[in-house]
Amino acid sequence: MEIISTGYPKLDELLGGGFVKGTTNLIVEWGGFLGEGGCQGNLFSLLLLKKRIESGDIGLVDCYSMPPEQMMSYAKTHNIDLIKDYNEKKVYFLDFSSVGKSVLGDMDLSRFASKYTETVKNLIPEGDVFNVLISLSEYIMKHGEETIYRHLSEKKKVYEVTKRTSVYLAEGTYYSRKYIDRLVSLFDTVILLKISMWRKGLNADKEYRKILSVDKSPLRYSKIPVDYEIEGKPAEIRFL
Repeated sequence: MEIISTGYPKLDELLGGGFVKGTTNLIVEWGGFLGEGGCQGNLFSLLLLKKRIESGDIGLVDCYSMPPEQMMSYAKTHNIDLIKDYNEKKVYFLDFSSVGKSVLGDMDLSRFASKYTETVKNLIPEGDVFNVLISLSEYIMKHGEETIYRHLSEKKKVYEVTKRTSVYLAEGTYYSRKYIDRLVSLFDTVILLKISMWRKGLNADKEYRKILSVDKSPLRYSKIPVDYEIEGKPAEIRFL
């Protein structure tokens, strides 16, 4: 098993050296639609994305709740050009935005979860070494938990083949432990990122997050905060 640095020493330390080397990294945002601020202001993930593209070691599959064109346009405002990488198929966007627009209305979230699993099956080669990070919002989990759980159960062997694959579950103040615990119970090598979130007003750019703990096994929670900064400023983290 080879570990690839994220490019951030503090994050490497928290993740036990970095991400497992593979050809695919899947980042799934199960919430935070545009109606709730979405990925706007999530500069941290864009910076991490840029570093991983520049390293040339890891192909990327990234899921956002906005159309690819809108995400690339937003990235460009931070001088991060994803268009070339998108055209060269280094970055894939799983575009659920058409479904996400109805998040405030009646929405079939089980179908939403099913669409995700089908997309994953088509994009990721069997036996590929990849990292999975799933950010689970309570709103989504209440409606799509069974579908997600069933998918992870069926794919457990693929996800943990020869223990080369890391599964990351991100839990925050909006995420329910009863759903998280059920998913965590599936994996022996899961790394649980506990993220605490404070909102400073309604502007997503002012959201402030800290990583509170990263535990491998056994799963425990630390009450000691771990400050994480980028360029001297508090990191904005929705998912890594």
